[in-house]
Amino acid sequence: MFSDFRLLDGWLAAMDSAREHDFGFNEALSLIVNCADQAEIDRYWERLSAVPGAEQCGWLKDRFGVSWQIVPAELGEMMASGTRGRSTA
Repeated sequence: MFSDFRLLDGWLAAMDSAREHDFGFNEALSLIVNCADQAEIDRYWERLSAVPGAEQCGWLKDRFGVSWQIVPAELGEMMASGTRGRSTA
């Protein structure tokens, strides 16, 4: 089975296999949600987070074990700008 779908502004693809697999989801696959503000971050976090022990630095796991990165939309710019001292503070 195969499907592609649009989630907000992004296209995703999902595929199933007829074969048995001895593995589940892990951190090798994660979905990133770029959020406009703290209210949006809080909204996603509240609805998705199901494994408190997996929560740190914008990462969470949902009830299916899928890892998500819930981050400010400008995170890349924040990490790329400024001095090395500012980025480690």
